[in-house]
Amino acid sequence: MTTTILRFCSTLIIVLSVWSPRSSFAQPCAPGSDVQSPQVLLQQTNIYLNGNGIAVVSPATVIDTIIDNCSNFTYLLSNATVSQQFFNCTNIGVNQLAVQVRDQAGNLTTSYTQINVFDSIIPEVFTRPLTLALNQAGLAFLSVAQVNNGSRDNCGIASMTLSRTHFSCADLGMQQIQLLITDYSGNSATATSNITIIDTTPPQLTARSITIELNESGVATIQPSDIDNGSYDNCSLSLSVSPSIFSCGQIGTNTVFLTGTDGVNTRFISTSVQIVDNRAPRVVTRNLLAYLNSSGEAFITPAMVDSASIDNCGITNRSLSTNYFNCQTSAGNNTVTLFVRDAAGNLGSGTATVTLLDTFAPFVLPANMPSDVVLGECQATYFYDLPIPTDNCLGTTVRLISGLPPGSTFPIGVRSNVFEIRDVFGNTDTVRFNVTVVESAPLVPYVPPGRTFCASDAPFDLTSLTGIPGTGRPGYNIIGGGMRNPTVFDPAQAPLGNFNLRYDYTDSFGCVTTGYIPMEVLPAPSEPLIERVTATLLKAPSGYSAYQWYRYGGAIPGATSSTYDVVLTGVYEVRVMNGAGCFRMSPPYGFGVGVGVDELNPGALNIYPNPSGGVFQVDYTGRDQESAEIQVFDMSGRRMNVTQMAPGTAVMDLSHLAPGRYLVHLRASDKSSFQSIVINSNR
Repeated sequence: MTTTILRFCSTLIIVLSVWSPRSSFAQPCAPGSDVQSPQVLLQQTNIYLNGNGIAVVSPATVIDTIIDNCSNFTYLLSNATVSQQFFNCTNIGVNQLAVQVRDQAGNLTTSYTQINVFDSIIPEVFTRPLTLALNQAGLAFLSVAQVNNGSRDNCGIASMTLSRTHFSCADLGMQQIQLLITDYSGNSATATSNITIIDTTPPQLTARSITIELNESGVATIQPSDIDNGSYDNCSLSLSVSPSIFSCGQIGTNTVFLTGTDGVNTRFISTSVQIVDNRAPRVVTRNLLAYLNSSGEAFITPAMVDSASIDNCGITNRSLSTNYFNCQTSAGNNTVTLFVRDAAGNLGSGTATVTLLDTFAPFVLPANMPSDVVLGECQATYFYDLPIPTDNCLGTTVRLISGLPPGSTFPIGVRSNVFEIRDVFGNTDTVRFNVTVVESAPLVPYVPPGRTFCASDAPFDLTSLTGIPGTGRPGYNIIGGGMRNPTVFDPAQAPLGNFNLRYDYTDSFGCVTTGYIPMEVLPAPSEPLIERVTATLLKAPSGYSAYQWYRYGGAIPGATSSTYDVVLTGVYEVRVMNGAGCFRMSPPYGFGVGVGVDELNPGALNIYPNPSGGVFQVDYTGRDQESAEIQVFDMSGRRMNVTQMAPGTAVMDLSHLAPGRYLVHLRASDKSSFQSIVINSNR
């Protein structure tokens, strides 16, 4: 007989085979004739509990052979019984089994065999993941009950063990733990559980207050250990402090925070840090030159003495033991102390040498200085006040180093009076003023060469370089025959022959000089009048030494006799000369040209000097203050200039015209007058 074991899920089913060929079959017997019991051969059998911890045994399981003389196999097997059909976990091991077989005649055979009950089913292991927190000692403990999640076995669990039950800070994180389960038959199985070790215990922090001092750079730093007062953690502890760097702006009490972390949990506490600055400023000074100002005072400031003093937290105040000097302060070296204070009240000091100097030279204000003076020769003795100096300090001296003292008589010319001004510090200045003495010599009056005049010459100014009245130099008073006024001489009004004119010249200083001018006036020719003797012939009176005819003021070449035969219309004149060499021009005569209904009265128009460089004096005497028009023509008849003039004296400037002869035509109402003028080239 063979045995087949089938397993479905957790249930173990053992199926025993049917009879093997070793079974014997007998022939049927007559009733009542069979008294022989069946022969039964049993076999020792191993059975395995199923997943429910049960195994079933039937007669066929243990019967190996059945022999009977009358009954057949089917009957015998169906009438065979076993002393125990069901086995469970309590039967594990060797069990005695009785088997009874009864044949058709009722004959009974009882046989015995051993049944070995086995459990080969391994436990079913179920675990759960778990988070395990370390305690304050940094330890955590794991039990089977925490991991087991309903593990089971068909015959019961004999033992459950964990691969690890103790954990520390080194195990933080996920740990894989094995749960091993063994049943009573020694069957075992394992399963893994993810155990997460965590640390939920925050650090225990304690801190202390401290006082620290700023360094030379104005900085102080602290470490966590400076304020830690025994902080701890169940695992590891990392400490930090914030803020950890302090500067001058944090002098005083500051709140700082001590932070502790174990890598997972963080906690912080606060404490106070007192920041102090006990370092005095480092004072660096420099020697100084102090200069007195214009008021004799000198002021210095701490910045002028300070030569880069420094402090770790900055300087708030600088002061000096003295900052004022004046003329009474001894010149030379003076010791001053520079005091430097910082924001914390620390005080440093240093000394410096201040050398007092005065570079302001004394000076004299214009109001206190004699002015340059110009004196006439009659005022050469001059008294003046000495310069009064001004200086920033008292004690200035004045010394005349060149020139004449007050009350001296100064020579003609310019004399400089030079003074040295010196102050008590040796600064000097030099001032001067000039005394000019002008010789009282009059300017020589203007007189034409030879001082000989013709009575027909035009008036002129004896004091003018041009001889034009009204342009003379001041200061003259000329007295004598022919003087129209103190400076203008009119030959027509002067006596004929030789005579002297006296002049008194008063210069600008009031000094008077008297002199004489020798004069000579020659008789002038009588005025020639032109008459027309024929249709074309003009005639001048006879008896003159020389004649010269003019047309429109221009000399007619070759017309030098007392008569002139006219070939062109125009305005004609004739100039005659007497034996004394004096000239006189005739009134204009119009030939075929109207010169006015009436001629102006003789002497109504007087132009002088003539010739001239271009500037002429015009005297016009009009009736009833009647104004006149003055026109100037060149010798071709072109009008070159026109102006209006009221009766009186005026200057006519023709310097813009080219040198040559011109004809001046003065018209007043219905009267007119002509006169020729000459602009020479000697301008």
